[in-house]
Amino acid sequence: MIYMKKNEFFSTYKKNLKNFFDFLSSEKDIAKYYPKSLGELINNSRLLNAAASSNTISINIPSIELQLNNPVECGSKTDSFLSIGGIIKFNNDGILEQSISACLSVIPHSHIHECEHFCTSEMLANQKYIVRRFHFDIDCKQVGNDRPISHIQYGGNIHDSQKADASYHLISSIDLPRIPSIPLDVVQVFNFLMHQFENDLSLKFKQPRWRGIVVENDSIWKLHYIESLLESTGKKSTFYEWACKQVAFR
Repeated sequence: MIYMKKNEFFSTYKKNLKNFFDFLSSEKDIAKYYPKSLGELINNSRLLNAAASSNTISINIPSIELQLNNPVECGSKTDSFLSIGGIIKFNNDGILEQSISACLSVIPHSHIHECEHFCTSEMLANQKYIVRRFHFDIDCKQVGNDRPISHIQYGGNIHDSQKADASYHLISSIDLPRIPSIPLDVVQVFNFLMHQFENDLSLKFKQPRWRGIVVENDSIWKLHYIESLLESTGKKSTFYEWACKQVAFR
């Protein structure tokens, strides 16, 4: 198996991930929107700062839920929410495992009957329903080359904290398809979700400090994944075969 260059990924990614958690926890205008998750975000930053000589880091990303300014349309007025949570594990040999889920949920203002036009099932007023869920995986530890190392799933298993107060009717046991993608780590996931779903924090995720974190993140993944992809051009493996192999990460 070929992994990311020893220590190089660990040191650069760890530093930028700390900047990510610092941004979420130290910007007062941002942190006030998720007070229940703030303590764990601060602890994650401290853990990364103290992990210079650690071989393995395991970080829980607490569920962060934000109300959307543009409510989901489903046949009734709704309060609509975006929640993001998950876990990241990596070590200084370049082995990285990530499981990040993003959920869209709605609370209808009135009873919604089953509707073919909106493709909705019946929803009761003032109850919370998860209507979309996406799962962003990076699994450098997988064996057998039977799935893309970096992939996206629709539905699937959901973190307990994200379904604690909401109904979730997608079938958890359906894990397929795993859609191959470029590595969408937690920084990238936060970045594109904050740009695509308008909320009270959207402008904060366009400021120079945040943009600098994303640009640095791009350069890390370009070195360890994109250049490997370009080097594979013209070889006998299909893109899917290449995406399922450890060689996808240099």
